Amino acid sequence: MVTLIGVLAPALALPLLMALCGGTRLPGLFAPNLWPVEFWCMAIAGSVATTAGVLDWRFHRGGGRCIPPAERRAEATALLAGAVAFTLLAIASFLADPGPLLLPVMVVALATAGLIAVDEARFVFAFPCALDGSATPLRASHRLLARDRGAPSATVTVARIAAEMLFGGLRGRGFARSWCVGCIAVLLWYEAARTSAIRRAGARS
Repeated sequence: MVTLIGVLAPALALPLLMALCGGTRLPGLFAPNLWPVEFWCMAIAGSVATTAGVLDWRFHRGGGRCIPPAERRAEATALLAGAVAFTLLAIASFLADPGPLLLPVMVVALATAGLIAVDEARFVFAFPCALDGSATPLRASHRLLARDRGAPSATVTVARIAAEMLFGGLRGRGFARSWCVGCIAVLLWYEAARTSAIRRAGARS
């Protein structure tokens, strides 16, 4: 229930803030025709994110998957960092010169993104593990990655692969080709990690 409250808090806090302070520093909640483009972007992205968060919470609560303690701590820390960022942004909305809060907001936002990236990078091998017949591909991915290089180092590798997949086309390499190259890179990385794990297990036995 605490996780659900954390997911819903930003979605409820911003409309409440707009309803209380609309027309002064913020546009009115019930005057969407006056909303700037930035607010429309926040409304659409926030609605998608909140819906995904609620569905994810419902999936876990329904027994779809038990969350390991480490993942639960990472999610809670990311939600807390997001709450700090929202508070700073809310304060900046009432300041005549919000410039001094720009750096703290950027630091908190980057830290939040880093926490989420480290948490999600552990599941980079989930799809290959599922193809190999694992009954619990997410856990198998986490275990294999921990044996291979650990989450922090893997996050850097995942970020490099993701950058190539998303922006390789802008460098003249072709968008579809760049995406396929990234997928192949993950598969080759998975095979190397799996082979190394098998060799280590054989050496111990």
